[in-house]
Amino acid sequence: MEKFSFDKINNILMKSFPENVHWKIKLFNNWDKIIGDLKDKVHIEKIEARSITLGVSHPIWAQELNLLSNVFKNKINKVLESDQIDSIRFKVLNKKQPLSKENQNNPLENLKLREISFSIKEQRSLDRIKDKELQKALAQYYKNRIIKK
Repeated sequence: MEKFSFDKINNILMKSFPENVHWKIKLFNNWDKIIGDLKDKVHIEKIEARSITLGVSHPIWAQELNLLSNVFKNKINKVLESDQIDSIRFKVLNKKQPLSKENQNNPLENLKLREISFSIKEQRSLDRIKDKELQKALAQYYKNRIIKK
């Protein structure tokens, strides 16, 4: 039986999909090389016509990487050998924690166990509040509202 190598699988994929999506396959194949040491923190979430949405593990990463979006855009286009990407968006992902057996059938407990984080816009709004006690209370109120939904 013949062993399949990465190159053989890649060739099968390239032949199976229309030419206008070949660049997307190339992007996925080279993602670790493009993103480097950040591969644990940044994932491809969505590829649209000329933009890409990257999922990040924390709002701070989204903010920091947003400042570097031109660097990533240029690196991606260089690897793709064409100007496929015009813009990069960042989305904060909530990683779900595994449920204990007693909480598997309780959706409210599921939400409580999940880390709730703020979007960049929400975090900026909170940061504008000078009174730290009020800021903390509003953040807790928001999280409680999410859990109750």
